[in-house]
Amino acid sequence: MSPDDPHSDLIRPDAYRPEALQRAPDFQLTLTRALLETLDPTRILYVILSGLTAGDGLGFNRAFVLLTDEGDRALRGHLAIGPETGGEASRIWETMEAERFDLNRVMSRYDEFCADPQASRLVRLVENLSIPLPVNPAGDTFGGLVHRVLTEKRPLMVNGIEVAFGPTPLSLKNFALAPLLAHSQDQAMGQQRVLGVIVVDNRWTDQTITESALNDLQSLANLAAVGVERARLHERIKRMAEQDGLTGLLNRRRFDELAQSTFQDCRQHGEDLSILLLDIDRFKDINDHYGHLAGDDVLRGLSHLVTQRIRRGDLAARYGGDELAIILPRAAGPQAHQVAQDLARATRAQNFAPNPDPTASNQLPPLRATVSIGVATAHHTCPTHTQLLSEADQALYQAKNAGRDQVHLFRPT
Repeated sequence: MSPDDPHSDLIRPDAYRPEALQRAPDFQLTLTRALLETLDPTRILYVILSGLTAGDGLGFNRAFVLLTDEGDRALRGHLAIGPETGGEASRIWETMEAERFDLNRVMSRYDEFCADPQASRLVRLVENLSIPLPVNPAGDTFGGLVHRVLTEKRPLMVNGIEVAFGPTPLSLKNFALAPLLAHSQDQAMGQQRVLGVIVVDNRWTDQTITESALNDLQSLANLAAVGVERARLHERIKRMAEQDGLTGLLNRRRFDELAQSTFQDCRQHGEDLSILLLDIDRFKDINDHYGHLAGDDVLRGLSHLVTQRIRRGDLAARYGGDELAIILPRAAGPQAHQVAQDLARATRAQNFAPNPDPTASNQLPPLRATVSIGVATAHHTCPTHTQLLSEADQALYQAKNAGRDQVHLFRPT
């Protein structure tokens, strides 16, 4: 360790070795089996953090996990397990001793953990933690330590002092950090990618963290990395199966599934729900005149306009060759009609040429398109989502017959 390192005086190795893993020879096997039973990333992290804090696990007071987001733009808090106060710590340990908790029992209580308001408070505090990447090495003490873990890709421990846990009201004492390391595509070259950081501490017992405990922590961090990478890969494959390859919107099969469940949910809660069907006007003429690649540019550009203008929780799909569908939960007819009008105006004004930069030397001529949109809103005589789609399709047909580049709202008779 370099004497110029501003954190060198914080890292104090200790020769004491706890026998946590030796007390439970099947400990890692139990964790591995639990990880193989789920692809839910939150449950995977709960399993790992339970192992870090369980009495027959590593027995740390608290455990936290921060994961990199998509694009590696920030390190964000995801989950935390452990007492928030010393009094709560005493209550938890007394309960564990009275009930003879073991790791399997802790894992089986995942649903109870999710519903526990005390556990939720700690999780919410950690979820608010976001550290921009790359981490500023000259930032606060915790940020500087995170920077070391991410760049050196090895764990470290800090004993004897108290450090603020980033921009949260929590503080760490006698703590350690370990990176979640996954092999990249350059595995043959020994390259490793950091998926996140696990943080543990002994805030309430003041027990010193030892070198052996640090090694055990890294072993579980490696196991967590495998579980997180496996869950992320599954999610990517699932998204690929549910998305249209050209536009990135939902495909029709997935849209129909979600449309049915969303319709039933809104009907059960007495909420409005609207559907928009968009059709590109004279799309065949665009393909014939400009070529099919230009048609693809229009579809991609229109899909981008849609995703920019819908809310979180709205659903958009490529419903046919040149037709898009949008579900707007909790949106009545006037609101849905306004969304449709906005989309029609934005489409009319958009240049769908792949290089619309006027300063470019290879500037293509403008590529314009318009859309016809049918809008339908669920009403008391609309029994199913398929009926609502049929009504939106009727409104779309009316918009086409009225001259295209129009929005029509279905009105039940």
